[in-house]
Amino acid sequence: MTAATTKTRRNILANAVGQGWSGLLSIILIPVYIRLMGVESYGLVGLFVTVQAGLAVLDFGLSGTINRELARGKGGAITTAQMRNLVRTFEYLYWPIAGAIACLSLALAPALSARWLTPVHLTRDDVAHALTLLGLVAAAQWPSSLYGGGLAGLQKQRLLNLLIVVSSTLRSAGVVVPLLVVAPTIRVFLVWQLAVSLAQTTAFAIALWRNLPAGARPTFAGDELRRVWRFAGGVTGMAAASFVLLQFDRVVLASLLDLKAFGYYATAAALASIIPRLVAPVSTAAYPRYSELVAAHDVEGLRALYHTTNQFMAVQLAVLGAVGFFYSDAVLLLWTSSMEVVTAAGTVLALLVLGNVFGGLSNLPYSLQLAHGYTRLSLILSAVGLSTYVPALWFAANAGGARAAAATWLCLNLSLLVVGLHLMHRRILVAEEQQWYMRDVLPVFAAAFATGFALHSMWPELPTGLQGILALAGIGLAVAVAALLSARDVAALTFAMLRRTMQRFVAAGRR
Repeated sequence: MTAATTKTRRNILANAVGQGWSGLLSIILIPVYIRLMGVESYGLVGLFVTVQAGLAVLDFGLSGTINRELARGKGGAITTAQMRNLVRTFEYLYWPIAGAIACLSLALAPALSARWLTPVHLTRDDVAHALTLLGLVAAAQWPSSLYGGGLAGLQKQRLLNLLIVVSSTLRSAGVVVPLLVVAPTIRVFLVWQLAVSLAQTTAFAIALWRNLPAGARPTFAGDELRRVWRFAGGVTGMAAASFVLLQFDRVVLASLLDLKAFGYYATAAALASIIPRLVAPVSTAAYPRYSELVAAHDVEGLRALYHTTNQFMAVQLAVLGAVGFFYSDAVLLLWTSSMEVVTAAGTVLALLVLGNVFGGLSNLPYSLQLAHGYTRLSLILSAVGLSTYVPALWFAANAGGARAAAATWLCLNLSLLVVGLHLMHRRILVAEEQQWYMRDVLPVFAAAFATGFALHSMWPELPTGLQGILALAGIGLAVAVAALLSARDVAALTFAMLRRTMQRFVAAGRR
């Protein structure tokens, strides 16, 4: 096992704890929010995801750039002074934009509530106040992405994820207290989110500055900005395209459906979003390691790490995809205890799960491109995707509603994955595309989906309550074993790690 693989494995574990906990809390507590506030209010919370994604465009690629540059700094490609000055320079850009976001939310909320959304039980004033608070929360939380990107670039994954665990616990679970004690309203929910977001951004900023290498007092450095502007601009373009690709369905459906129907779609989308959140630890850990290996010109180390991480990603996505696709109705029923939600969102969830699985498989090839500073391909693919997806989604959503929108999302992600992977491997890690398919991905997916299909044929319906949860866990375990045994490299690493653990345990017992 190489040092790069070992270090990346530890970072993946740290990220899995932090982001997995954050994702698990947010998913588990959604039925609680719906029961306390109502599905219509949760529809507004679902729009918050769209607001946050839209603000990623205003990031101007800075969080991704600071991640890469600080990772390169660890590899000796830039100096300590450059690292410190770059963080300070980006701060001068981030905070004024955060202020502008807050001001825009105050100015635009009344018009948006009157012309865009269709409340059923909430009043227009309720919606306007909620939209204002949504903007303020986004503005308060947004700068934390800069500091989080910096901590990831320094590979301070354990510290970063400790902060994520604390802030996500306060945000997702802590809000239940004021909802019960003060009032179960969307306004109380968002005021709490605002307070936690301010605390989170402050903690992230302090953590990054304390972990940067010591040096002279940092200053605004226009030369550093000019040095990275091309890369940052490419990332910004991809962020803008990503926002439309990821969130345009919500924008369209929010205007076509009433808030209650949109709330059902947002519920399915929220559950499907656990897939990118659960696999994000792999790409978050791999990206700075890819950047460091590229800076060191270690092609063999990069090739080995690329295939190992892609195979590990494939195991995760195959398990989540097989269980989520074949048992989407059962998952929704166990989660919400509502047949009304299952009827409205079951098929939507199955389609969104597959779409997110294919999108997840694109993460590591995309990270590899960023590590090489190569953004052109993703920009071109994003432009092509936008030119076809936007009109296709509009017509599909108008004709078939939420299900047609989810099917369009699935087709888009599959197409971008196949085309993008082929074109990338004509330039980066040439001749590795076949191994990506034949060793890293296809055997794993074939085993997982065959197992999922067989189990669903034998047990198409699951019991409710604890028995259902245990049955679903057993199905997931069986699919996971099949996927892992089909991933030769990851299986070998897993068994080697288990052997070493057992040897340590036996040796400790002998003492």
